[in-house]
Amino acid sequence: RSELPWAAAGAPEAVLRVAAGREVVTVDVEVRKEDPVFAPARVENPLDNEDPDINSDGVQVHLELPGANALATWILVPEAEPRVRITRRDAGGEVPPLDATWRLTPTGYAVRWWWPRGPQGLGIDRHFRLNVVINEISRDRERRRGQLVATGARDEWVYLRGDREDRRHMLAFDIRDD
Repeated sequence: RSELPWAAAGAPEAVLRVAAGREVVTVDVEVRKEDPVFAPARVENPLDNEDPDINSDGVQVHLELPGANALATWILVPEAEPRVRITRRDAGGEVPPLDATWRLTPTGYAVRWWWPRGPQGLGIDRHFRLNVVINEISRDRERRRGQLVATGARDEWVYLRGDREDRRHMLAFDIRDD
């Protein structure tokens, strides 16, 4: 929830695809939005106590690491195509970097990211849990206008969610190497 209902905010939508190869897990998000707004990099956020990249069109990635007590979180903001600014949030342990690219599409923009599966990567072998949040802003705003949450966010307030994720609402994946 925010001050604008979903329809009044342009009814933003996104398609999420997750694929696992033998070496990497790849995630694609296609965001339907007429006029994406990608904020420039800033060191501080004078508007509130959130990461500055939260107030831009972009993607939050929340990954539950196998055996970890914390989530690994990244904020992805497209810059000069295909470069993506990646902000890694503290996960309370060693987390290898995530790689990403992006592109404009006829209906908005698409972001792709990936990380290694095995012990040299994030330790993803068979099972992992993930949530994806799309941050949405308009040109007439300084703060984000809303968020699309892959697992849903019924009865939550966008300003209270920020870049924090409840582990109870993660999508569970089981990889089969058939």
